Amino acid sequence: MRVIKEITKYAPNSIFVSLVFGGLAGVVYTGLIPILLIGIEDLVNANQSGNTAVVLGIQVSNVALAGLFLALCFAILIFRVLSQTILLKASFLFATSFRKKLYEKVLASKLDKLEDTGSARLINALTTDINNIVAGGQSAPVLFINLITIFGMLMYVWVVNSAVFYFLIIALLIGVVTYQIPLILAGNYFTRSREWRDKLQASFEALSYGTKELKVNKTLRQDFFQSELLKAEEKVKDYSTKSNIVYSITGNYGEMICFLVIGTVVFAYSNYQQISNSQLISVVMIMLYLTGPIAALLSAIPSIMQAAISYRKLDILYDELQSEGFAVDVKKQTSWQTLQLRDVVYQYEKSPFFVGPVNLSISKGELVFLVGGNGSGKSTLSKLTSLFYKPTSGALYFDDVQVEDANVNGFRQGIFTIFTDYYLFKKIGSIDENDHQEINEVNRLIADFELAHKVEYTGSGFSQTSLSDGQRKRLALISAIYEDKELYLFDEWAADQDPEFRERFYRHILPMLRAKNKAVLVVSHDDRFFDVADKLIFMETGQVIEQREHQHRNLNAS
Repeated sequence: MRVIKEITKYAPNSIFVSLVFGGLAGVVYTGLIPILLIGIEDLVNANQSGNTAVVLGIQVSNVALAGLFLALCFAILIFRVLSQTILLKASFLFATSFRKKLYEKVLASKLDKLEDTGSARLINALTTDINNIVAGGQSAPVLFINLITIFGMLMYVWVVNSAVFYFLIIALLIGVVTYQIPLILAGNYFTRSREWRDKLQASFEALSYGTKELKVNKTLRQDFFQSELLKAEEKVKDYSTKSNIVYSITGNYGEMICFLVIGTVVFAYSNYQQISNSQLISVVMIMLYLTGPIAALLSAIPSIMQAAISYRKLDILYDELQSEGFAVDVKKQTSWQTLQLRDVVYQYEKSPFFVGPVNLSISKGELVFLVGGNGSGKSTLSKLTSLFYKPTSGALYFDDVQVEDANVNGFRQGIFTIFTDYYLFKKIGSIDENDHQEINEVNRLIADFELAHKVEYTGSGFSQTSLSDGQRKRLALISAIYEDKELYLFDEWAADQDPEFRERFYRHILPMLRAKNKAVLVVSHDDRFFDVADKLIFMETGQVIEQREHQHRNLNAS
């Protein structure tokens, strides 16, 4: 079973010890039935030999045998608890390690692949799939214990009557084979349910992030609610219900297999084969005893099947999340003056749209505006310039050094971006949490940006980030200033600002960064501020259609 194999990689000794204790529990469990049969036979034959005593006010027959039975029960309890506890710890270690592996996979993946995958699938992988895998792994001791118990009991039947043993084996095999048919059907339903959960997660994200748009558009709201959100919800409910119903039917059928076999032995088999009353009683007792282990064994199978399905989903996800393959342990590259794009082309895999070939340069101490309508390719060019996308052809150069796998992360460390879909982290990476002077300086800027009444910066970061879009962008800009990078990219930063801060951003903050010898690329539609730029780059349908230089340079800085 793959889930056990994977967990074993993370804690091989724990898994071995867990299975040993599980095996011991199964062996001891098997030993209970002969003791009970001997005790019953002694009672039937009145063969107590005076071995009766009062224990805790209760008269007990065959004290030695009863004591052994009680000791075995306690041993089973201890072995099972140890087996499950050890495996539980190993499972949580595995879950943590597995999530860490997925985190690292996401961080090392190509941005365009992450964008194609979408956050909904990643969130479901981290929650649903990994939890299913862990649950499947935790079913292993149950599986192992009950397999050993069933094997031991069947061996005991062989000792009692070998002909009945062969009949039971055939009957159980027929039961197991017929059990697989509804189990396969249930697995198919669960797979479909799992696929629709990804779509439901995506719809819920759309509901969360698109609430404003849905509130002001009744037609869109009704269509989204019925065609996407409720449809996904209905599909998940439908397939989950079907899978659980089939699992329930299958589980109950599995429990009835033993009773069907018992009935067959009592009402049919005994008419054709010679079997004594004592042997028949022993076989019936054993089969009744086996109903519990068989039911537990069968109840563990759905968890294992769900774990297998989740593993397949993760395998597909891992294949899609292609690694960038860039060197990680590299130093920050700062000794450059000009970034050049030479014949750079980027072709999307799942779309005919492409950008390029692009030839342009951005130098330190230069303020460049990137202008274009929706679908012009300016976002793609921004991600190429900030080294998030790797060109399909052509190359980027920092001075005469070509950007390649060995140095791209080094150049990335000198870049700060605020895209429209940016995420605001609580901490500013370059500030030591014990440096009170820098913390005070950040708080001075927070006050200067008129946010002191809402947030402050402490050793643990911003006191809160649940602010309006415009306010969070101001905090992101403060982070940008303090990170002291070489290249800055602002994607429509001023779109959420009031007129005062919009003016301040274009007339003071951008010139200030330029005066600090930073290369600044701004995606903007604010044509009344175009005079601030040193260079204007106009894009249309993936092509740079014009580059316009400004001779006048506004160096006003705050």
